[in-house]
Amino acid sequence: MLQSNEMDAYIARFQNLPGFNIHSISADGQTTQPWFEVQSANLLPELVVSEATIPAQLQVITAEVQKWGRLVAMAKRVWEIAERRYRSWRSNFMLDAVALEGKPDNWKKPSEATLESMYRCKPEYHTYQAEVERSEEAYNATEAILQAWRLKKDALIALKPRYHEDGASPNYR
Repeated sequence: MLQSNEMDAYIARFQNLPGFNIHSISADGQTTQPWFEVQSANLLPELVVSEATIPAQLQVITAEVQKWGRLVAMAKRVWEIAERRYRSWRSNFMLDAVALEGKPDNWKKPSEATLESMYRCKPEYHTYQAEVERSEEAYNATEAILQAWRLKKDALIALKPRYHEDGASPNYR
């Protein structure tokens, strides 16, 4: 089990993680834009269970789980949109590359490997891949935060009887 000073060092490492942005989705469902900046340094203290404030933490935990569940769903949808936009671009590129109009009679369709090399050299490929990777990272990070809130909820529920037995609050049930 981690001692307090070991836990502080452990938490400090995560507080230095760069933030990430959860994107909002346009009304047409085709594009996204930065919307909600998540900063680890601000979030981590909220995820630590404090025995001194169990009742207050229990009052907000359900709302936090619900909020982060919604953000996970949103982040997943943004990731799916990024994937769809990339696949659409790639399909259009490949269709243009093999279109027969204006090609000489002796033209042969390029192999899959050649087509892949062709589209991977395009700057757009790298732009789309960066968007997909950013979206996937935001989804995974948001999912991890939701899991942390759920674990905190479980810990608080487990501590509730002990808090009550210690007589900390006669009104706490």
